[in-house]
Amino acid sequence: MPSITLIRHGPITLDLEQPVEARRFVELMDEADASGIRPDVPPPPELLAAVREAGCFLSSDLRRSQESAALVAQGRPVQADPLYREIPLRCHLPGSFRLPALSFFRFLRLLRRWGLAFDGESVGQTRRRAGEAAEALESLATAHPSVVLVAHAMINRQIAGALRRRGWRGPERPSSKNWGATVYRRG
Repeated sequence: MPSITLIRHGPITLDLEQPVEARRFVELMDEADASGIRPDVPPPPELLAAVREAGCFLSSDLRRSQESAALVAQGRPVQADPLYREIPLRCHLPGSFRLPALSFFRFLRLLRRWGLAFDGESVGQTRRRAGEAAEALESLATAHPSVVLVAHAMINRQIAGALRRRGWRGPERPSSKNWGATVYRRG
């Protein structure tokens, strides 16, 4: 039975707990997109064992996903594609008040759920992109018994929903933990 495993990348090198000024948030997002993963937090052995037999590895084209996928694939080729990029949350926030970056993320995710578009990608466009991603993964799963995607928490959640609507079985919400893996099976 074919399977698609959605994995969230490893923890990034950038400290998102540190306070940041609201007006500097977009710069921080650029830094996050350019960040790699922490070398001191490798993928867990059980994750590596679970994907050992996978026939196809994909990732977002962002550095943190590519580095994570390379570790998970253990020397096998990985195809990076912007289709699997995280949902954009770049928003120019006014002011000099400071909050931890994760607080800004949570606030912007809430606004996103209410329909606010960031970086020109509306909620509907994100849904369509997630549907295209699910279709691409499903197509690959016909040629490979096991497909692995290493991407990001929010886009993985949207892709999971699209897979479930296409008849794949698995949890409604994929793991959002770093190195978290969630498996979806056909039928």
